[in-house]
Amino acid sequence: MEALIAGASLIAVAAITPGPNNLAVLRITVAHGMPAAFPAMAGIVLGGLAMLGMTQLGLAALVEEHSWVRSAIAVCGGTYLAWLGLTLVWRGLQRAPDAGRPEKVVPDGALAMFVFQFTNPKSWTLALTVSAAMPAADDAGRFATTAMLFALFVAIPSACLIAWAAFGRLAARMLKDAAARARFDCAMGVALAASAIALLVKR
Repeated sequence: MEALIAGASLIAVAAITPGPNNLAVLRITVAHGMPAAFPAMAGIVLGGLAMLGMTQLGLAALVEEHSWVRSAIAVCGGTYLAWLGLTLVWRGLQRAPDAGRPEKVVPDGALAMFVFQFTNPKSWTLALTVSAAMPAADDAGRFATTAMLFALFVAIPSACLIAWAAFGRLAARMLKDAAARARFDCAMGVALAASAIALLVKR
């Protein structure tokens, strides 16, 4: 039980703090409205579940045995996220003040965000850390622990993503003109690139 409480705390901290997932949901909500963020949130949660399943099926043990696997995931994913953030900054700087709705630089939709999870070092780190922290148990205990982890990976990230989307809805009211949206995209791009670089440094 103590391990599950610690795991829930870790998931909550990782899910609510700024990171690629939350920044993507925030940007999608500001650009296209809160309904457009729901499929993205579903893709994020399902992607997290898939990653947790992979770690439970042996990926965590593989990473524990071969540390270069974690480094490869971090470098490849972090590089992609940094490129995505810089692209968002570039598009924001190039957009004319009278431009229309923002381009879809950040992936959106359920499938796109599902795939996006596999490039996110923060999601990998969370899944690997939580799986490694779970104590060994017999088959019945392992099944119960795994079921609880999957439930936590649905409930906690979903609540945090909804909170970020609600924040994006409020922000959208203050970003009605194209120039303000362009500045917002630049800020989101810088934040996304910075989070990717921070994840790379911490690996």
